[in-house]
Amino acid sequence: MAVTLKQRAYAGLWFMAAGAIPVSWVIRTFLPAKPPYQTSDFVIWFVLVPLLVTGFFGSLLGGGILDSSRKRSLWEAALRGLSVAVLAYLSSAILISIWEANTNQYGRFIEMLFMILLVGSMAIGWLIVVVGVMAGLLLFQLAEYLEKKSRTS
Repeated sequence: MAVTLKQRAYAGLWFMAAGAIPVSWVIRTFLPAKPPYQTSDFVIWFVLVPLLVTGFFGSLLGGGILDSSRKRSLWEAALRGLSVAVLAYLSSAILISIWEANTNQYGRFIEMLFMILLVGSMAIGWLIVVVGVMAGLLLFQLAEYLEKKSRTS
């Protein structure tokens, strides 16, 4: 049986909620007291875009964790969580680089992308990986628990 739309929606929301952890760390760390730019731009590009991208990849890749018709393992769930986290980070970096190159003083897309990937990987990459893996593992445990509970009742 294929993964249902409901399972994909739950997985997307699960990974989006988990993605709020690195996003809140970015806000705490990188938002200056008096930002030189519009706060709405920061919220859109550094909060909403990463969360929506994480939810998108969470629904595409994380939905398989909830598929009860196939044999799953903790390792598969951890790998799916890692995949969601890494793809969401790379996609968000590309989107933010495109926006920065077109609207601000950084005129080159490649330079901006390289800077975001390099600095972002060192500053927050470790947290993204840990949160992605843990979100996959916890979603797997929740699915196992609910499946076992539904069998007994």
